[in-house]
Amino acid sequence: MRSYGLMSIVLFAFLSCKNHSEQPTLEYKEEVENLKTDTLKKAYLEAIFKADQKVRDTQEEQSIASKYGRDSQEYQYRINRMKETDAINLQKTETYLNNWGYPNKIELGEIAALAPWLVIHHASSYKPREKNFPFLRNGYLNGDIEEGQFSMYLSRMFRIKYGERLDMGGPYKEKDKINRLIKELDLITEN
Repeated sequence: MRSYGLMSIVLFAFLSCKNHSEQPTLEYKEEVENLKTDTLKKAYLEAIFKADQKVRDTQEEQSIASKYGRDSQEYQYRINRMKETDAINLQKTETYLNNWGYPNKIELGEIAALAPWLVIHHASSYKPREKNFPFLRNGYLNGDIEEGQFSMYLSRMFRIKYGERLDMGGPYKEKDKINRLIKELDLITEN
């Protein structure tokens, strides 16, 4: 009988710790569908941005690292909290993008337009970057993502996929690097 109780606790702990990025985006669907005005969209995206930055507070990280060490339980808790926030933000962002497309910087402001790029850039694996490439590309083409930001996003994809940086071999324009990265990553650019 005692082993059933222990198994129940282990099963509950496992299900509670399940990565949010594996859960369907339906969790945020209604929340995002209710963003009927630019004011609501802006507030939603700015809240995602704020949550992303809050868990990346470098002063907090340095304080925990110096007080407890990077191998400590406290530091690991901070890292896990950041991963959890990133997973939730990715779900919210993907739901938003699927409903509303990439946010317009002029209509919603720079922070709101930066939020999806930032969240996807912080994703823990290659797959979300590839999956959301069409949205980010549209944001870049519409001027809502700056050239340097888009290049950084693609460069990180390249490094994750191939384990090295792209060597451009001499002087180049950022647009040339972007086009080459898209080609090397075999990303589909047709809409």
